[in-house]
Amino acid sequence: MRPLRAASLVVAALVLATVADAQKKPKEPKRPKMEASRDTNAAAAYYYWGLGQMRSNPRAAQDAFYWASRIDPAWADPLYAQRIAYHLSDLERFWKYLNGTKYVLRAAETKRVDSLHYRALLRDPFLFRRHDKMLIDRLIDTLTDGRGGLMGSSPDFLAWVAYSDTRFPEAVQLYAKAIAKKPKDYDLHAERARAFFHMGRFDSTVAEMTRALEGYRKEDDKDLVVLYQSKAMYEFSIANAYIQAGKLPEAREALGRALAEDLSFYVAHQRMASLALAAGDTANALSEYGLAVELNTDDAPLRVEYGAVLVALGKHAEAEPHLLRAIELEPWYARAYGLLGSVYEGLGKPAEAIAQYNKFMSLASQNNELRPVAQARLTALSSVGGK
Repeated sequence: MRPLRAASLVVAALVLATVADAQKKPKEPKRPKMEASRDTNAAAAYYYWGLGQMRSNPRAAQDAFYWASRIDPAWADPLYAQRIAYHLSDLERFWKYLNGTKYVLRAAETKRVDSLHYRALLRDPFLFRRHDKMLIDRLIDTLTDGRGGLMGSSPDFLAWVAYSDTRFPEAVQLYAKAIAKKPKDYDLHAERARAFFHMGRFDSTVAEMTRALEGYRKEDDKDLVVLYQSKAMYEFSIANAYIQAGKLPEAREALGRALAEDLSFYVAHQRMASLALAAGDTANALSEYGLAVELNTDDAPLRVEYGAVLVALGKHAEAEPHLLRAIELEPWYARAYGLLGSVYEGLGKPAEAIAQYNKFMSLASQNNELRPVAQARLTALSSVGGK
């Protein structure tokens, strides 16, 4: 069993039973001091600086990943990396976590960081878990005084290592061996599917995810709600593989099945909205976005995505509350301010538009693609006095 998967099975009930606690925002850490050459408005600057700190100063790395996730909450990688850095910062605690020590599992901070992985996969269900191996390697070195070898050489462990090293064809072969040894460990099919996905073999991805689902359904496993291993998340993953393969009707069917498994699975509505929009069906797209925001009122990137569509359709008054809510949730997310500037222009409020464009310019990274647009609108509005 993959070490982090084993941990997720242990903590599942605790995490899901206390989802409200897990979603509470932590005390905001100070922004790490980076080199003067880095753009402190760029999520990528904090993320890549944090990667450089992972081994020597994981606490600083965690703070950097936190800020990357606040500046760009639509980006999955910083959410996942926060969880890894948290465990790297205390390997003794991580060992207790893997072994199911209750006071560790029940700690509010542990539950919060466990929820980060799930949030990351809602953004990208095939997120490449590139930092898992670093965490386990560090744990093994700590427990064995650098001698290694603690985790053994079972096919599933070796497959997980190959996946982490981006040796995806080897991982696929090793997972096949692991499945032969453990035919009722259905998540091995899902892990094999993730390796296939990164090889661009989307039909094989769907086939393996489907085998995982069929296995759990055959056993009528009503309790398959383990973090990112819920049936709804499996169906969502299948839908995303179909999208990559260009099989959009099949993707819509999978999204429908995800909602049949879990009516609260709001990202299925969000993805249905984007598919409808791509097909030119704006009425259905707006309906699906509306359902998504009803199911989750606290997702800033969803609000911004919905707001951007409304702005593009000239529905400025309808976009305003969504963008204001996004700013309330994530005040460092520059994109919301730029769109809100467009809203106020559309509503004939130039002074308010100028204020929002200026806020955008103060928060946006230097290479943000909307900066030239915002600057042009500021220039145009200022030339007529902003009245």
